[in-house]
Amino acid sequence: MAKRNAEWDEWARLAAQQWNGKMKIWHYTIKERLDQILKDRLIKPAVAAVGAHEKPAVWFSSNQSWEETANKVLGDFADLLLLDRKKKTHEMSKGLARIGVASETAPLTWNDFKRLSGIKPKEAKDLYQLAIAIGARIGEWFVSFDAVPAEKWLAVELWDGTNWIPFDWQSTGGAAPLVYPRFADSRAMIQRPDTPDTVDVGDIRVIPDLDVDAGPA
Repeated sequence: MAKRNAEWDEWARLAAQQWNGKMKIWHYTIKERLDQILKDRLIKPAVAAVGAHEKPAVWFSSNQSWEETANKVLGDFADLLLLDRKKKTHEMSKGLARIGVASETAPLTWNDFKRLSGIKPKEAKDLYQLAIAIGARIGEWFVSFDAVPAEKWLAVELWDGTNWIPFDWQSTGGAAPLVYPRFADSRAMIQRPDTPDTVDVGDIRVIPDLDVDAGPA
């Protein structure tokens, strides 16, 4: 078992370091969370739903599209098994966002996290089983126990409903514009520095849910 874990860790590290070590891994979040991250110029370790025995961490994924564990739970955990979870999270959270860093910024794998974080075996097993059930891949998870400052960010991107679009957050004062697929001009809205950071989206309601950043995302 130890040999298999070591081989899995090595595969995960090599996968994240392809493209001459320049491949980005991503901290996936939502627009509302991104605003605070940009204001702080720091991705802080997640503390929500983390026990006193467990070391908080900043979670990243090598998945270049989305991290399934970053989806919001809108009612109960059964919602995690629904289709179009990414779309639903996008709509209810006023947009998706991600911050890319170099793989060496968060070099620890899932097995490293289990060994070093203090997470209890049953908690790790439950998290693993839930991740598999919703289509996440454990081998894509990477962790830093240290906060990740803006100096280490390689990219900040917003989801426009179809594609990830680069966001020049430094030239816009930090606050991200609202990105939502009903706006045909969402791409231009991201790129214009004079765009207001709030847009009327009508009767959209954000249902109280678990903290998006409480898990591996």
